[in-house]
Parts: sequence; C-alpha cells; structure tokens
Amino acid sequence: MQIGLVTTPDHVRIAYSVQGDGPPLVFVRGWFSHLELLWDDPLFRAYFEALAQHFTVTRFDMRGNGLSDNRVPKIDLAGMVVDLQTVIASLGAQKVVLYGQCFGGPAAIA
Repeated sequence: MQIGLVTTPDHVRIAYSVQGDGPPLVFVRGWFSHLELLWDDPLFRAYFEALAQHFTVTRFDMRGNGLSDNRVPKIDLAGMVVDLQTVIASLGAQKVVLYGQCFGGPAAIA
C-alpha cells in the first residue's frame, strides 16, 4: 500500500491511499482512522480488497487522524468536507462514488 499526501486550502496535509481498478470510490471514514493500522486488520483489508476488484478505492485519514496532520486548530464538519473535496480534486475524476461510514456520512452528504 502506498500513501500519498495532499494539502487542503487551509494548509492541512491529508494522507490517502488508492487501490484497485474501476470507477472511483472514495471511502469517507468517521472520526477515527489510520490508513496503515486499519490495513493491517485482516477483515478490514479483505473487505477493501474485494471492493478494489470492482472500484478504484481511495481511503484517507481526515485532519487530526492517522497519518494526516494531527495538530489542527479544530475538527468540525466544514473541515471534514474540505478534506474530502481536496482528496476528490486530487483524483482528477469527473464523478466518484462516495461511501460514507459512521460520521463520514454527513461529510459525504455535504
């Protein structure tokens, strides 16, 4: 798994990872995430490897989590939406499928 970094307009570095082939799917995780640690979980990994057989799956750690900048002024829905928008923009895709889990759902909806 390779980790990339993008920088939001408010200067927060966001870590992301891309696996698979097919239409782009962006996984929007809830409050807590860590790209490497979650990938080490066999059940989590198997689920996303199965998704990656049909989609190009992008996962990312929102601000304040995992491998992304964790010293940020505040964590709120607006910032989570900026993180998501920045990751999507880095993909260069016209359309993506959003898969919002837990508190990632409101960010995906917004």
